[in-house]
Amino acid sequence: MMETLTPAQKIDIERAARQFLRAAKSSTPDQMCSALRDLRLACRAEARGLTDRQAKVLLAIERYISKHGHAPAVRELQGITGYRSTGGIARILDLLEERGRIVRRRRCARSVEVVKPLTLGDMMEIEGK
Repeated sequence: MMETLTPAQKIDIERAARQFLRAAKSSTPDQMCSALRDLRLACRAEARGLTDRQAKVLLAIERYISKHGHAPAVRELQGITGYRSTGGIARILDLLEERGRIVRRRRCARSVEVVKPLTLGDMMEIEGK
């Protein structure tokens, strides 16, 4: 059974859909792929109980780890995601940890470990509902 979306969730999905449509008009395949990834992310996040911001931070962590081999620092996440404060990132990390998506060691730098990444399998499971 599908749950109804909150107005904020609908806005996040609509925003991602508009970005995808704008990217579809451009000639750059990378922009289109990125916009499609963001749209899928918004849909998956809402279906999985994550907000758009939480999903954005989780995706940024996953990409950073795959590129650099270690977790990003909070300030690096702040720069990657475009948020203005490290406190906001810290709150999002706390919520992701509460939801069982990441694990962190206290008082240890770069200790974020993704437990439940956003995957294409998640998308297939959500579309099957």
